Amino acid sequence: MEMHIKDTEQVRGIGFHRLILCALLVAFGLHLTVALRLSDPLVLYDNYSIGQDFTYHSLIGGAFLRGEIRDPWAFESAQQTIEKIGGIRYSQMMLVGLGPVGMVLYGAYALLTSGSLRGAYLMWFLGSFGVLAVGIVTLMRSMPCRATELSTRGLCLGALLVLLLLSENALEATMLGQSTSLALGALFTVWGGMLSRSVPVPIVVFAVLLLSMKPLYLLPALVLLVSARRWWILTVSLSLLAILWLVMGLAGGFDIVASYVRALIQYGQPLPDRLTLGAPRESSATLAGILMPSIGEGPALMFSSAVASLLSGVILWRALRLQDPQRSLPLITLSLVIGIVLAPYVGNYEGVLLGLPLLLGIALGGMRGSIAFTASLLVLLVQNTPLLGIGSPSLVWALKVVAALAVFIAVYPCSGAPRLATRPSPSPAR
Repeated sequence: MEMHIKDTEQVRGIGFHRLILCALLVAFGLHLTVALRLSDPLVLYDNYSIGQDFTYHSLIGGAFLRGEIRDPWAFESAQQTIEKIGGIRYSQMMLVGLGPVGMVLYGAYALLTSGSLRGAYLMWFLGSFGVLAVGIVTLMRSMPCRATELSTRGLCLGALLVLLLLSENALEATMLGQSTSLALGALFTVWGGMLSRSVPVPIVVFAVLLLSMKPLYLLPALVLLVSARRWWILTVSLSLLAILWLVMGLAGGFDIVASYVRALIQYGQPLPDRLTLGAPRESSATLAGILMPSIGEGPALMFSSAVASLLSGVILWRALRLQDPQRSLPLITLSLVIGIVLAPYVGNYEGVLLGLPLLLGIALGGMRGSIAFTASLLVLLVQNTPLLGIGSPSLVWALKVVAALAVFIAVYPCSGAPRLATRPSPSPAR
């Protein structure tokens, strides 16, 4: 009888994975269609340039790797690079805030395709979804079997992931060449590595390096590593980042470190006329964007930056003191909320990252799983506000806050609540 139950569970698990695979292939097909229909990754106008975020950064990263520019975060470097492509010297350029890993990675795509903008973008798209696929497989293999059976909970997991990938903002991220899909896959990989020590350390380290492209991505990764006491992975990741900075400093001068820090700080300050963002801050559904009309740009940016920085420090301190790493899910959720709701500037497409705690909240099952599924509907609503015609930044931000609170409630630990049990690494053969 026991053998029959195990066989049935194994068949259900195989069926569930096949169902998820089919659904993900449909989502991938739609994103691939969007990517292939993109006619021109870079559009040049008389007074300013508009192009994909990926294309803009890959051109600058490629110029840095070829030695054509010394400081990829300097305004003059971006101006010189785009002028060489379009023959026009623009007086206003987009602020560059990618970290060193992102700059080298984006530039490598430009070099591999010999300057073909469309080829580099398509390679980036395939690479990002490759990381997402690896992350999904890693997380599903690391989670307890009860979370991967073909059940109502399993169907909710698969449906949520697919719907998030099919949301308006997820498709927008693909059109812009943004790193949302890559970051989601890397977060899945790091979380899987925390649940199971059978996940190879180099894969987890590589995922952490990818997440260092933006502070928004790196904070939840640090919370994961600190709360799980994975000091070796943290040490190796930070050491490799330090080595990359050393190499870049030797190539372009160590003042480029200060240049990168200044670029990050400028996201929380009023920009000079020569710098611009992908979208006006007033139109972004962030705390700063909501406060600007009433208290002004400077105070709004200062307040939101201070709140985000203070909460980030508190979350890392709390993760360090956490006695039970299994209860770190609320902290990870808060670290994502900081970047999505409180950061001075963030694209709405980054809200797809809230799918991480929601997936795990549903996996907990019971009443908490039901709350997580309800919260997922709110997140999907936020991710489809452009499609639904909801254009008010204040309303979108309010929906973000409500969805974030619902996600936090869904994963907040309480007495007697079930929790995700880690999957032990396989014991060596004797």
